[in-house]
Amino acid sequence: MAILIAFSDVEKMLKKCAQGHEIVQTTHGRAIKYNGRHFRGFPKYDEVYAQYVKKLVLQLQINEDCAANYVGEAFPAKKKQAPS
Repeated sequence: MAILIAFSDVEKMLKKCAQGHEIVQTTHGRAIKYNGRHFRGFPKYDEVYAQYVKKLVLQLQINEDCAANYVGEAFPAKKKQAPS
């Protein structure tokens, strides 16, 4: 089963965890730049598969713990547990 993540959640994650990022619309998707690195294969849809988000975080070297707070579905092992 594929997990979908809203692009608005990805944008929130980028604003908090990758300050200074840049999103560029391309013909078939989005190119995201951060810290001298580029991720050119990000889909242009409003919902994207979690695998793309995880690949984005790893390739741009964004802090995984920070990213898990906003897009935890992409990092199930790091997802914050609600206090009981």
